[in-house]
Amino acid sequence: MESYTAPWPVFVFLGVMFSIVIWWFVAVSKFFTYMASNHLDEYKEMGSPTLFANNTPGNNISFLRFILGNSYKKLDDPTLNKMCGFLKKFFYSYSSVFLLLVIGLITIGNS
Repeated sequence: MESYTAPWPVFVFLGVMFSIVIWWFVAVSKFFTYMASNHLDEYKEMGSPTLFANNTPGNNISFLRFILGNSYKKLDDPTLNKMCGFLKKFFYSYSSVFLLLVIGLITIGNS
């Protein structure tokens, strides 16, 4: 049986992707802090999520629904609009790149 070793750029790419996740954590943490300070009712409606302590699947779905569904625009808060716009673009970009990476690894592994 022949073993497979991924080319070194794949490991570099995975390292970059992992470091970008740290950036996501920082942005989401700032978002939660901002929501708790400035829009407490909506924050509680999301389930009062935190990065780790109160991080449940339901809270994650509520959070993603809030930023991806444009309901934040109803609050008419320029800072919140900017944060959510960034998080939305970041989420879609990272998800797309990650999906391409997975497809690429599967394709390379099957060749």
